[in-house]
Amino acid sequence: MQQYWAVSVIGQDKEQDAELQQVFNLVVQRGLNLFDTADSYGTELAQQAGLADCYDQGLCKAVGVSNFGAKRLRQLHAYLSKRGVPLATVQIQFSLLSRTPLVLKTKAVADELGIRLISYSPLALGLLSGSWRSP
Repeated sequence: MQQYWAVSVIGQDKEQDAELQQVFNLVVQRGLNLFDTADSYGTELAQQAGLADCYDQGLCKAVGVSNFGAKRLRQLHAYLSKRGVPLATVQIQFSLLSRTPLVLKTKAVADELGIRLISYSPLALGLLSGSWRSP
């Protein structure tokens, strides 16, 4: 288990590693099986390996990522595919106001690879909600 947690905190401060590992083991024993790596540290390869290790150990049924562009999404998909791990979702900011060429390219790559796109902020941080009015 330490292998995929090492991506985020273990190894950053050797004095805290044992205690962090104990906490991690406890939450896994109690059923936690979702690990947010949004603020994780370590190399991208270590993160990819950690995600695949979680799948291999039966801790998740697939992998989902957030804020990946087209290039990184394609690279991660290739890596996970070699290990037999499904990349199910990518979450990006996607709305009528955020359809930039980069966002649309990410969507196209996701569509091509069979990865479901999850939109966050579909109302453009509230701008499309009708709640914002000029004084």
